[in-house]
Amino acid sequence: MSNILVISGHPDLSQSYTNTVILNQLKQARSDIHVRDLASLYPDSKVDVAAEQAALLEAEVIVLQFPFYWYSVPGIMKQWMDDVLTYGFAYGSTGDKLKGKKLIISTTIGGPEASYSAEGYNQYTVEQLLYPLHQTAKLAQLEWQAPLISHGMIYIPGVYNSQAEVEAKAQQHAERLLDQIEALLPAEHGQIKQFVTDWFRKLDTLEQDVTPYLPHLADNVVFEVPEGRFEGHDGFEVWYRQLRGLFQPGCQHQVEPLMIESLGEGRFDLRFDVTLSAKSHHGESLSVNASEHWQLVLSQGGVKIQYYSVSVS
Repeated sequence: MSNILVISGHPDLSQSYTNTVILNQLKQARSDIHVRDLASLYPDSKVDVAAEQAALLEAEVIVLQFPFYWYSVPGIMKQWMDDVLTYGFAYGSTGDKLKGKKLIISTTIGGPEASYSAEGYNQYTVEQLLYPLHQTAKLAQLEWQAPLISHGMIYIPGVYNSQAEVEAKAQQHAERLLDQIEALLPAEHGQIKQFVTDWFRKLDTLEQDVTPYLPHLADNVVFEVPEGRFEGHDGFEVWYRQLRGLFQPGCQHQVEPLMIESLGEGRFDLRFDVTLSAKSHHGESLSVNASEHWQLVLSQGGVKIQYYSVSVS
């Protein structure tokens, strides 16, 4: 399962017009994103080192999300770094626990981009000011990614910008961050997501011919669905005929973010929620919420379903 850890260093998100928007959009977009709001977790500034290190160990991608304060991270994030990135964990002869994990610096800056240059009043580029974080990543053997930086992210009523303007910029920042995260995940994830999209696009048509589905089903595939348990290709055909008897063609499946876990040797476990909007043959409009659990096998021949479970809530 992908595990994306976002460390939020804003000292008070209730006063934020940008970081709050970014974090909310991340959480809504992907169920495998886990946000740790340091200011909320540690109002007394006493960081639980064991809990923070455990979260880092589980992560594949680590995002440091923060407003740029005095050319650096806010105090709560600096303390987190001082307390958590310890000798023997993040650096030192045995400190390789973060080796190979991807690190994204995602920061919001109030000042204009032009001010961060040799000619600007801040004299240095943001990338230059991030050198200490880059060196921290190098020492901890993290894989440094291109920082994500947005300027003009300040709203002071009657002074700077409008709330709608900075919130729109925050949404754009979140979209760029999500794209960057997606690009870092294993290529198989994209293949699986496309397979799921294509599967439901086909299933929504409820065409009579079942043949196009069969190459994507293992010979011993098992379906455990509200209509019963069905095994093999013959079992799938029985279930499919039942679906055609229940719903009119032209269904719509709204699929929520996928939770993908590699089981090794080309096998993947897949869990997600889905909402089905359909009409019965009597013209009744139906809406069904379900949780699905699939097991897939990826090979040169493509993707095949070995197990397919649907639980209706």
